[in-house]
Amino acid sequence: MSSSGASSESVNQLIQWLSEQRQASTSVEIAETLWLAMRIEPAVDFVPELPESKVAIAPREPLELGAPSDVMSLPDFPAPLPRAKIAAPTVEVGVLPPQTLPVWLTDPSMLTDSLAIIRALRPLLQKVSAGTGKRLDEAATVDRIARTQLWLPILKPEQEPWFDVVLVVDRGTSMHIWQRLIKDIVRILRSYGAFRDVQVFDLVVDGDVQLISKLDRPGHPPSEVIDQRGRRIVIMLSDCAGKYWWDGTLLPTLQAWGQIMPTVVWQMLPAWMWRRTALGRGTPIALANDMPGAANHGLKVRIQEREEPDDAMLRLPVPVVTSEVRDLERWSWMVVGDRRGVTPGFLLPQGGGDVPRSKSIEERAEDQVPQDVEDRDTAVNQAIEAIARGRVQRFTELSSPEAQRLVMLLAAAPVITLPVVRLIRDAMLSNVTSPLPVAEVFLSGLLQRLPGQGADYENEEIRAGLLASQDFVQYDFVARVRQVLLELLPSVDTIDVVNRVSAAVERRWNQVSDQDFQAFLMNPNVEVSEDLVGLRSFASVTADILESLGGDYASFAQQLRVGAGGGSAGESSGEEEFPFEDLEYETAKFINFPQLQSCEYEVATITAILDRVDFETATIARKKRRLRKEIWQIDRRSASTWCYTEVLGEEASLSMIAIPGGSFTMGSPKTELKSRDSERPQHEVWSSLSI
Repeated sequence: MSSSGASSESVNQLIQWLSEQRQASTSVEIAETLWLAMRIEPAVDFVPELPESKVAIAPREPLELGAPSDVMSLPDFPAPLPRAKIAAPTVEVGVLPPQTLPVWLTDPSMLTDSLAIIRALRPLLQKVSAGTGKRLDEAATVDRIARTQLWLPILKPEQEPWFDVVLVVDRGTSMHIWQRLIKDIVRILRSYGAFRDVQVFDLVVDGDVQLISKLDRPGHPPSEVIDQRGRRIVIMLSDCAGKYWWDGTLLPTLQAWGQIMPTVVWQMLPAWMWRRTALGRGTPIALANDMPGAANHGLKVRIQEREEPDDAMLRLPVPVVTSEVRDLERWSWMVVGDRRGVTPGFLLPQGGGDVPRSKSIEERAEDQVPQDVEDRDTAVNQAIEAIARGRVQRFTELSSPEAQRLVMLLAAAPVITLPVVRLIRDAMLSNVTSPLPVAEVFLSGLLQRLPGQGADYENEEIRAGLLASQDFVQYDFVARVRQVLLELLPSVDTIDVVNRVSAAVERRWNQVSDQDFQAFLMNPNVEVSEDLVGLRSFASVTADILESLGGDYASFAQQLRVGAGGGSAGESSGEEEFPFEDLEYETAKFINFPQLQSCEYEVATITAILDRVDFETATIARKKRRLRKEIWQIDRRSASTWCYTEVLGEEASLSMIAIPGGSFTMGSPKTELKSRDSERPQHEVWSSLSI
């Protein structure tokens, strides 16, 4: 009997055996016996051919239920391919271990569906007439000649895109983790040629506000980007968490832009995090518009709070969007004057306020525990535990399911860097096209930068344009958070994460990309010194892939093969293959298992009452249409099976019916009336013989 089903002859033999037994067995014992029998593999009548296999494996004898096997045979498996580790370096790598090579890996995009972004901005991609007539209007010219008999040409102006775009990129400290997303946004807006022009400026606030187009050029005042015609859109790429957002330094610049041109904040964070940024100092509003291309001061404002601020008429409404396609689409329709496009935003105050200071989880615990507590260390640890549980609980209540899945994958990841996070998201959350789950995880208060990651000279590197160093920064969970996550959320296997990321790396190995990040190839047979503990591996790659690159990588692959016992290419390793042989109760000598023990079985006698049960099956099939109406036909068929009845008492009995194996469809389709989501997805279920 096998797990793939059983023939009717096997069923009859089972029923015959049950009827001949004298000793009664319970239904649980019979069910467990059948469960075990269905999972015993059938006899193997052939030996599979393995590549270059020199070991002959004798076919196994059929294993009968109740008869212990006296001999264990070890199958011949092909040796695993030698693999090199791929390690993520830190900001200060130091002296690398021997047999280490740098490698550049393709960095996955944060915006995976660029076409959907352009489609969301389609309302802004209209064309308008530009300048005087220079191009012959053939249809209008022919029409005039036919009506007036005057052979005079009619010229029409050239058509050009309606808007040009100015992207102002916030380069604050908190924006470092979004550099890959910003590059994707710039690439999408520039590569499709949908706008008249796309200019990119870096926002630098050092006393005054300046816009820098290139590092080797002087800054521009914000007034230079103002277009009096109103055909320019200013998009501020920011998380609104910088100091100049809180103290009000940037507000006059936004006021000046919003009085003349459509101005929007493209937020890096999801909507439920906006109130935690400087936007929380403003008043949430809903914005609509009925005038194409209207500036911010001409938008229709609906306040979303009960009390309206006293200076509401003096505040500037600023729409806020995210990278979600639906947010960009609504904002685009609002800009062109469609009243259906309602966009969220804020009435920003005219002045600033105090800049909040974030505290670590240890500092918060120290503040909560009084100084006169007898056992202060224990109280502080308990406070840290409570704060960690509170953060995780808040995260699970407010975050999306994709963010919760991502945080568990990171809890199982051997190293957390920005490129590794993007690889994990791309390899194990391929259905997620939005970068917002990454923002939810990094801004949740659950992660922290590891010490010694170059935070002291971070601002100098930003001014020098060396933002690539942010890919080297490693993160970890704050105190006690990892343990709390493993308790509350479904656990993830670390090996599965490494294997899936390794497969994603190998798929992109030879792909051409405009964005990559640096890593290091390490020989797993070479020990890493203790001072390089930060050089942790997050994936691996086979020697065959490295060998195809040639040069130093081919030599590195050769070292892997030698270290793995494979020897030189085309040469024998000089070592004899381990001879597989049949071992009689000697398994523990080669694999760390306890000694096998002999088992004695007692003959079980089952007294049963067997009856034949007749039943009728019905199949509903849709037939051809008649007079445009669907005809459903019910096909009925008679069948019979065996029923085993166990008497439990004078007035109670338990019946078990043999159900033949097969397949059936479970669940309801979306088109079924009054169906529920819990009944989906509709799927096919296979069942084997059951009683």
